[in-house]
Amino acid sequence: MPISKRLSDYSAESNKAVLFFSASSTGDTEQLLDFGIREILVSYYYMRKSLPYYEKVLDELQKCGGLFMTDSGAFSFMGGVGADISEMTSEKYWIPYLTEYVDWLRAHKDKIFCAANLDLDKLVGRDVVRRWNEEYFEPLEKEGLQIVYVAHEDEGDPHAIKHFREYCKRYRYVGVNQTHKDYAVKFYQAAKEHNVRVHGFAWTELNILKHYPFFSSDSTTWLGGVRYGTTYDYDGKNFRTIDYKHKHIRKLRALKYKKIGVSLDDVLGEEKRKPINRMNLLGWMGFRREFLKMANLKLHNRTVAHYK
Repeated sequence: MPISKRLSDYSAESNKAVLFFSASSTGDTEQLLDFGIREILVSYYYMRKSLPYYEKVLDELQKCGGLFMTDSGAFSFMGGVGADISEMTSEKYWIPYLTEYVDWLRAHKDKIFCAANLDLDKLVGRDVVRRWNEEYFEPLEKEGLQIVYVAHEDEGDPHAIKHFREYCKRYRYVGVNQTHKDYAVKFYQAAKEHNVRVHGFAWTELNILKHYPFFSSDSTTWLGGVRYGTTYDYDGKNFRTIDYKHKHIRKLRALKYKKIGVSLDDVLGEEKRKPINRMNLLGWMGFRREFLKMANLKLHNRTVAHYK
């Protein structure tokens, strides 16, 4: 399916929501694709290490009608280079990375569903980010690429609500991080007032999304089994998170796991990365089902914003 046809499914009159699964390596990306997941988010920070691979991923998603999202990965970049923080507060420090990111987006804009701006407000200041938005990202929008402008807190706006509203007045697609989840109703009201799409970064609290579903969200939590021993379970109706102390619950899902090629030995004994991830992806597909069911129902009824 051509990407233009696929994107038309998410046009101004669209009632469709989307949940992206986040990956931070080629291995994770490959596992998502093998599992049949076609809505994928990868930060440019991770992609730039393997650009030829991700160009193939873009081609594959285009052919099968998938959706690809990327963000700048700026904070991951900061954690990886070990530079002095005083250097990072300088606009000049970021220009090479910014131009590299924007050039890559421009070269692949016909295969990308959306991309986040370089949201370094807390490092370089909002005035600099506003200028970057105008100089680099707004032109990309005019060329047809959806840009997600991410709102952040500062001293005068500790919950990012003012910044979010500022972006809602100016842009069509606005992002907010899950750290502000306690103020979901405020973001919901602003989105409804200004008729904008909202992306919730790592915003996967189902109880909140039931009441305030965003147009899109993403999660890297499917990797929690490898990191924390967590089990994500879906019984056909309810999604739940089970901590490492209750791994015996996995025995109850042995037949379901077997159908996706996962044995209990792989998830109970010497835990193996790929089987653990497949086990948890099965649970997260249940989360996806519940999220989309609720979000699309409410979008259809226009009880949330009629997203442009």
